[in-house]
Amino acid sequence: MKQKTTSICLLAICYLLFFQSGKSQNLAAYVDYKNAFNVFNAGVKTQLDHRQVLDYKVGTNLVAYINPQNELWVYQNGKQKKIIDWVKNYTITDNILAFGDNGFLNVYENGNARLLCSQIGLHGIGDSIVAYHNIQNNSFEIYYNQKILQLETDLLNGIESFKVGENLVAYINPQNYFLAFYHGEIIQLMYTDDPIKFEVGLNTIAYINPVIESFHVVHYGEEKELEEYPPLSFKCGDNMVAYVTMEGEFFQYYKGNKLEVSSFAPDTYNVTDNMLVYEMLGRLYAFYNGQNYELANFLPNNYQVDRGSVAFTDQQGKLWLFKEGNKNKVSSERVSSFELVGNTLQYAVGTNTNKVYYKDRSY
Repeated sequence: MKQKTTSICLLAICYLLFFQSGKSQNLAAYVDYKNAFNVFNAGVKTQLDHRQVLDYKVGTNLVAYINPQNELWVYQNGKQKKIIDWVKNYTITDNILAFGDNGFLNVYENGNARLLCSQIGLHGIGDSIVAYHNIQNNSFEIYYNQKILQLETDLLNGIESFKVGENLVAYINPQNYFLAFYHGEIIQLMYTDDPIKFEVGLNTIAYINPVIESFHVVHYGEEKELEEYPPLSFKCGDNMVAYVTMEGEFFQYYKGNKLEVSSFAPDTYNVTDNMLVYEMLGRLYAFYNGQNYELANFLPNNYQVDRGSVAFTDQQGKLWLFKEGNKNKVSSERVSSFELVGNTLQYAVGTNTNKVYYKDRSY
């Protein structure tokens, strides 16, 4: 059973084009050998603080950091701005900075900070959406498109089962309806008294119908049955679902197409954004844009995935980057650390030397 208040296909397509265009990532941040805090922005390095910062995090559009005075600052569009005098907890996604202590939850987006709740319960944060239990109002609320909306009211214990994707929220309300908030609309997926296993991603929800045990995907608000029987495991990403069937086959549902990744189950697999990375028989693979790629004939001790890229070190400690179907050596020297964020790869080599790999060159 599924109901939609209005047609959302056109809205979904428009939003996807905006969302993908806004995901370009040209920022990196690092602490140099003098303990100064620096930011890299599209080829230009800038020192933000000559002192050692307490913490920092990098998002698509901004860098957030806590200075020695416990002040929360952001760097965005080439400018620094203090957000709050004192804070301990903060989270950054591609588009949202959430922060607060002692039951308070605030968001910073598009240059503006806003209080969402002063008595927060369970909550989750996506790239463009925040869902939370407002204890004071006894309501389940979301922050979306710079607005606060109440999805459920008169709650005694909040919503105990919900997950936040990059641009949607799926949840089970107290009346046992499985619902999704997507692009300003509530979609009713099913009703059941049984527990539902589900995962969420960008524009995507995957779940097992506990009544008939079939496996379903909801993509752009439209539902489709993928398998008659429940998979052994499944994970969601950007417009995709990866799963292992009961027979041990490995599949990916991507942009409306069901693709076989392998006739055998992987040892482990992870979905990050639009990238499926898996380990099998001591080798590391990526399934990207419908194709299989062997990244390494061994299992790297450390590899990182973000925005269609995979960075890893080989057995000699040299750094490699797989991006858009191509694998390139980033450093011929042994690296001591690295961090992949979007289109930038920050790494350290030699004695106190920090570098950033961006657009096929190191800075």
